[in-house]
Amino acid sequence: MGIFLGIRVFVAAGAIALLSAATVSAATFNFGAGSPSTADFFDFTEDGIQLQVSAGRWPGVGGPAPIDFGARQVFQGSDGLGAVGVSDATELDGAGGNDVLIFTFDHDVVIEEIVFGSVDDDDNFAFGLVVAGDFLREEDLIDVSNSVSVSSLSFAPLVGASFGIGAKQTNDNFTILQITVSKVPLPASALVLLIGLGGLAAVGSRKAQRQR
Repeated sequence: MGIFLGIRVFVAAGAIALLSAATVSAATFNFGAGSPSTADFFDFTEDGIQLQVSAGRWPGVGGPAPIDFGARQVFQGSDGLGAVGVSDATELDGAGGNDVLIFTFDHDVVIEEIVFGSVDDDDNFAFGLVVAGDFLREEDLIDVSNSVSVSSLSFAPLVGASFGIGAKQTNDNFTILQITVSKVPLPASALVLLIGLGGLAAVGSRKAQRQR
């Protein structure tokens, strides 16, 4: 009896934990910095989520498109993050090759919102997963000229641990000021498994009582 009670308590606790994980609040990373700096990558932590941002250059056509990680460094300034190379501006631009920033998280997340800086009326961007060094663009030429904030409702939400945001055209020049992400909770199948274990425990408990 005590064994089955223990199982039921464990199942209930596990279900509560899963439900709590499913309601984790979003985390917002702010990239604006007072003192400009350049590095191969920058590390950030927000609400227990770790993020590393690196930079590269991508062809701007085809897919999957390989990223040349050695061609750019990450620039951080008051307007947010950009990419810089030899004789290259500090924003994400398409001059001399298409800049791309790679956002790599310590576990799977969903991009909820992207806030841009230094946006003008002819800026567009490409967005997608980065897998094995390739930019798997899901959306191309998303116009950010009318608003500095783009919600995931504007495009199909992607689940992953590494995302790319890049320039597509020579006249693009913008920065990434802020990104909001949400953790991906444990799959629903895990909750179903716990509920099933609870059912088995209850059945076993009733059988044990009848045998007494």
